[in-house]
Amino acid sequence: MAPLDNPAIPKGSLVLVTGVNGLLGSHVAKQFLEYGYKVRGTVRDVEKNSWLTAAFDKQYGPGNFELVAVADLTDDKALTEAAKGTAVIAHTASIMTMDADPNNVIPAVINFAVAAIEAAYAAPSVKRFVFTSSSSAAVVSQRDVPGVKVTEESWSEGAIKKAWADPPYTPDRRGAVYAASKAQAEQAIWKYHKEHRSEKPELVVNTVLPNFNWGPSIDPANQGFPSSSGLPVLLFKGQVTPFHGFIVPQYYIDVEDTGRLHVAAAVFDHVKEQRIFGFAGRFSWDAILDILRKNFPNRTFPENFSGGEDPNEIEPRDKAEQLLKDLGRPGWTTLEESILSNVEAVAKAEEDPKLYLLIVVPSHHCEPSRTIDPRGESEIVDAMTDARTKGLARPETVDRSEGKTQEEFTHCAVKLPHVMAHVQRSIMEPASPTPLNEGRDTKQTTQGPSPEEWQDKRDTIHEIYIKQGKPLKVLICEMKSRYGFDATAKMYTTHFKKWGSSFYKNRRENDAETARSTINVHRTRPRRLVDHIPSRSGLPRLEPHPSADAHFSDGVTKQRSIMSFAEVFVYGLFDTFNFSSNLFDIIVPPGVPDHSPVWQQISDECFGVTTLLEEGKYAESRETFDILCERLKDVFGSNDYGMIIVLWPICIRFHQAGQIHNNFALLEYLLDLLRFLAHQRYPSGHPIPSLLKVLRQTPAEERLEILRVGYLRTVRSLENRVGFGNAVVLSMWAKYLKRFNGQELPTSALTSRYENVLLAAENSFTKKGTRAIEILHGYIYAAYYNANNQMLTWDLASKMVEQASLIGLDNPQWCLATQGYAMAAKLLYTVSEQTGHGKEGELILWTAITRLASGDRECQTRALMMANMLGVTINS
Repeated sequence: MAPLDNPAIPKGSLVLVTGVNGLLGSHVAKQFLEYGYKVRGTVRDVEKNSWLTAAFDKQYGPGNFELVAVADLTDDKALTEAAKGTAVIAHTASIMTMDADPNNVIPAVINFAVAAIEAAYAAPSVKRFVFTSSSSAAVVSQRDVPGVKVTEESWSEGAIKKAWADPPYTPDRRGAVYAASKAQAEQAIWKYHKEHRSEKPELVVNTVLPNFNWGPSIDPANQGFPSSSGLPVLLFKGQVTPFHGFIVPQYYIDVEDTGRLHVAAAVFDHVKEQRIFGFAGRFSWDAILDILRKNFPNRTFPENFSGGEDPNEIEPRDKAEQLLKDLGRPGWTTLEESILSNVEAVAKAEEDPKLYLLIVVPSHHCEPSRTIDPRGESEIVDAMTDARTKGLARPETVDRSEGKTQEEFTHCAVKLPHVMAHVQRSIMEPASPTPLNEGRDTKQTTQGPSPEEWQDKRDTIHEIYIKQGKPLKVLICEMKSRYGFDATAKMYTTHFKKWGSSFYKNRRENDAETARSTINVHRTRPRRLVDHIPSRSGLPRLEPHPSADAHFSDGVTKQRSIMSFAEVFVYGLFDTFNFSSNLFDIIVPPGVPDHSPVWQQISDECFGVTTLLEEGKYAESRETFDILCERLKDVFGSNDYGMIIVLWPICIRFHQAGQIHNNFALLEYLLDLLRFLAHQRYPSGHPIPSLLKVLRQTPAEERLEILRVGYLRTVRSLENRVGFGNAVVLSMWAKYLKRFNGQELPTSALTSRYENVLLAAENSFTKKGTRAIEILHGYIYAAYYNANNQMLTWDLASKMVEQASLIGLDNPQWCLATQGYAMAAKLLYTVSEQTGHGKEGELILWTAITRLASGDRECQTRALMMANMLGVTINS
């Protein structure tokens, strides 16, 4: 048969692919495009996945691929709307969760599948429905178990029986629950089709059951190596994780062949009501390592650790291979071809060193289309001069591939604010990287101090960490540099647990007494209520503290000024610009842009910058800092509550990075950029330029206290305006108290109020609503970091993992749900032994690492951080 000769669905028809940003979904879409069809793909967020449109437009031309947002794929009406005008629905999206309780998994997975076939029946244009099932729906590979003969009638009955067995739902049942969910979801598809076939007899249904998918990423820079494709990449980079150990020898399929089988299921007239078995051949980790050694003889790979062969015989695999031949392929893609295509992008990236430009100096050679405010230019030149004086700036290599000479780069000011986006090499990639890298190497190899040494230094550690309130990272550096005490963060936290409550960072011995005295003691001055706050006529006309124009040489004057500027800005939002609030949010008035999601993104990227820096990934850290600064340029300069909320934590995090490395250039460049933008975009007399001036002119040794005072005044000002119960205020209190271990608020009051707000949110929003998830995230944060309540932390974090899994975590994008999931997984690991859950937390953490490592840049940064908790490294 000639490839696609007289197909059942004409070429040029429109195909709907659900979950198109995932590993399978993107390759299913690619193969439909390859064979001449148009594709509409569903994602939750079109903007975040616009890279996929760009990739397919480049390869297949504009107009052949489009994205559509479907927030909830269990909503058959939303799917039906997305399917309008399509001839085929290929349902590749799935719910990925490893919960051991079948009640939390299987019904949701079934509903997810049935909603899709309901949409196929409801949409008049749809003639074919292809459901992506799984090999585990038919057979589960196991070590030391005799093989079976798998036919088209085979189902994983043993897994279904084990999954639904009586409690307790122990972690060893997770695999059975996963397999049972796949089997029962596919069975539900066939049952629905059988019961409703008479309603739409022309609808053809087929299912595809792929095993482990290897193969290339559609766009490594944006998609990364999602799902199973990340595992060979880790081996290529020398990493063997516990997840590798969980996976026994079984069958594989190249992901492009999986896409082709979906095409065959959709367009071949003779393929009807079939289960198509995507079992190309057998693999083991040892076989994959042998392939890597053969093709990359100059690299060092881990020793073989998992050999053998899957004993099962898959009778329908030959039938599936014939479909590939009918499409013009020679048959299955071999294991070697698949693995090499899987790691090809990583290998090429390592061969192509990244060159970068350090600094762009403004001058008279700038393009006339971009004028430079002399005040802004002089500030930048001053900053550059200061950097040179400190020995931080020096010529760097320029990437010649962009077609510009070094002189052209040096004198071009087309992207003037970009000056502040590039961080000098001394902090991001020191000329002598030994001190920074040494800590990283030690963390992986040191045996740590002896028990006697720990006991000897206990009081010193308590003095620095608890009494002086210094962060753990600063403690580690001080103990190593001053006393030669070389220990990792994990060793410290382990000993803190052994030593008891006196080493709890946020412990407040008098919380209960404080709470009682706060309730019963008469106030000596009346509380300022919302209605009693004097109205302010407008931000530009508000007069700051009289000392605002001073040179800020006095610490008290600086504190008063910073408090005044923060208060004026916050009150102005409500009194001048008509911001309002409810229990859950601060409400932006109509016509005013709400940049709070972007500010949250900037805050997350700040975390990424410092985390990557600590791990010695200087190029990635620098790149993330550039992204952060570019994002700042887009949103900074408006009257925006999101800005004042995250400004303080960002500055504090960069300040603490400066303490660790004894170099505050990150923070100082950030403040220089903000000051430049503020002078350009805020009117004269606005409090924000003055606030930034105070921060920039404050010496490094005094700056943390100034930041604390400004942060606290911002929290109190918002609390006065919107009330203590507001979720935004509660979140700010929790973060402030964690950073400064203050006594300003009893933690019992914070967690009690969070409980009430969460209950109200769950009654107001759906389980999958991001606002409810965000509030749960805040409650978990307060339970662990403020209240040190490990059992409450376990319960809340388990709830978060469940809710995030319902939304879906295949090829994740960084958002509120993934942020909550990442923190929950980290804390479940941290408290699991203390709460009596043994190693359960470690398995949850590894699941999270694997999922996040397949996501976008920010997800990969969090995966890196969490992997280091286990004493291993991963490479994104």
